[in-house]
Amino acid sequence: MSNALQRRQQAATQKLGGRLREGDASGFMGLIRQTVSDQLPRHLAQNKDTYLRTVVTLLRKNPKLMECNPASLVGAVVEAAQVGLRPGVLGECHFVPFKGEVTLIYGFQGYIALAARAGVHIKPPIAVYPWEEFSYQPADMAHPLSHIVDIDEEPGDENEAWAKLRATYAIADTGSKYPAVMVVSKKKLAAVGDSKRNAKRTNTWKTHPLQMALKTAVIRLAKYCVKSPELSRAMENDGHSIRAESGELAVYVDSEAIDPMTGEVSEMTAAEKAEIERDEREAVQ
Repeated sequence: MSNALQRRQQAATQKLGGRLREGDASGFMGLIRQTVSDQLPRHLAQNKDTYLRTVVTLLRKNPKLMECNPASLVGAVVEAAQVGLRPGVLGECHFVPFKGEVTLIYGFQGYIALAARAGVHIKPPIAVYPWEEFSYQPADMAHPLSHIVDIDEEPGDENEAWAKLRATYAIADTGSKYPAVMVVSKKKLAAVGDSKRNAKRTNTWKTHPLQMALKTAVIRLAKYCVKSPELSRAMENDGHSIRAESGELAVYVDSEAIDPMTGEVSEMTAAEKAEIERDEREAVQ
């Protein structure tokens, strides 16, 4: 990174960080208001003030977010805005503080919303327990599943429900004659969880195993029947902190820089580009 651009980004980050240290959630969002608003898709842009207030509320409810790297927080907020998902109580996505960075976690509700925009309607995923009658016959394309739920049998809390879980499944209406179905056994779910439990980043398989098991069924189904850039992007970034440069307080949004005075995304001026090019030439000489 050139010295000029690095200085510019550090100045922007310091300004944003100052708001966070002061506990000023509204002030922080005020600095990046235009940045976030410009990224919102049409269905959210019409109520952008509501979206921004939702993020402010999340920051106030979870002060640990305001102790994180401001560049990471901005990145998570902007990334959620770009894919068009609402963070918080609706469960579409969540901002999780972890070791000074903000991890972006997508809920199965978020994947269902993204699939719906691509014309595929996925029903909420369902858990299957050993005391229930359940059969899966993929050859019977019209009626592949039979599941009789015992509403009097409670699986318990999150960890107990995971311990007793037999499988999860999701069903989608793709507009074709037959529904699309994905059933994931406990054995396969455990393998997915085990592969991620030792991850150094935030690990929701440890804290919310049942929710992750339900989300796995939705993701696997979506991979087969949804073709969407937003969905692919969500799958790629799910569970990661959104950072532009490893180890640096730098913020990028679609290769643009955040303005150090306003916190808004802006194109570099010709003079700034010339300064950066000069720095780069000097660096290689």
